[in-house]
Amino acid sequence: MDSVCGKFRRPAFGMIAVAVVGFITLTSISAVAADKVRVGVLSYGTGQWEMDVIKTNKLAEAEGLDLEIVGLGRKLTHAIALENKSVEIVMTDYLWVSEQRAAGADFTFVPHSKVAGGIVARPDRGINTLADLKGKTLGIVGGPSEDNWLVLRAYTKKALGFDIAEEATVKFVGAPPLLNAAVEKGDLDAVMNFWHYNARLRAKGYKDLVAIEDMLSTLGVKHVPPILGWVFSEAWANENPQIATGFLRASLAAKKKLKGDGFGRTSSNAEWDRLAGKMKAEGDAGLHTALRDAYRAGIPDGYGDREITAAEEVFAMLSRETGEARTIAPGTFWAGFRF
Repeated sequence: MDSVCGKFRRPAFGMIAVAVVGFITLTSISAVAADKVRVGVLSYGTGQWEMDVIKTNKLAEAEGLDLEIVGLGRKLTHAIALENKSVEIVMTDYLWVSEQRAAGADFTFVPHSKVAGGIVARPDRGINTLADLKGKTLGIVGGPSEDNWLVLRAYTKKALGFDIAEEATVKFVGAPPLLNAAVEKGDLDAVMNFWHYNARLRAKGYKDLVAIEDMLSTLGVKHVPPILGWVFSEAWANENPQIATGFLRASLAAKKKLKGDGFGRTSSNAEWDRLAGKMKAEGDAGLHTALRDAYRAGIPDGYGDREITAAEEVFAMLSRETGEARTIAPGTFWAGFRF
């Protein structure tokens, strides 16, 4: 621009008009592209991986969105972030959404992942099956109302004939990193944590006892439902459908890049190599591969009647476990998007 100005001190009116029109056009395009969406994800969660792929590959920009990623310190802060409107979208489970809707909120859910977690045990405590947890100390991520814990209780009653809550010493730990630290220190004999934290323990020789998916199958749930999803206000989504659906399309595009073709022949492996640092798996090929493969396995096959039915089955089973005759609140699953 400096060289042009140096040659043409007095540009013709036509050139000025073209420049002005060009400026207005660029400004309009910029305004369209500046549809801002703030997404809250746990700072220690796997949602950060997908956000990185969206940012790096400019997938949100391709949808005309300005994506701001807001790190959340712990799971319960997602409710606060949504309620005080510091973010538009968070990642959490559909059970929470149903409870909120039953209480009058208008939050709604679109699936993100069907992978949950399971139980792993220290290799030096003589624990080879769930039955061996009798008399042992078991750490649980979250609190007594955590859905994974309720699934475990229902499973032990049906498959093993006892309630794990009565046979083991149970300690609830809110943050997944603290739970792993406690079992590694030796304060716990086994833990029920989120899948990616379990993978880190397995890489250190800890034993898999049972996965949530296997427990659900035994409990009669034939199709594993999407546990985690993107959650937002239904009113906001209805008022801003281009933003809501644009973000969801960007999310699906990121998953496509991460999923690959199952044979390692796609460029998606390059994405995983780039994410090694964020995954805290640098220099550990085994852990990196385990995290990658488990994440891929959790990507939903689709979002339709089958997934909603499976979620309703799990909800009904958990309701029976808590002694409450409830069904999923209408509107829990957003009807404005399918894949």
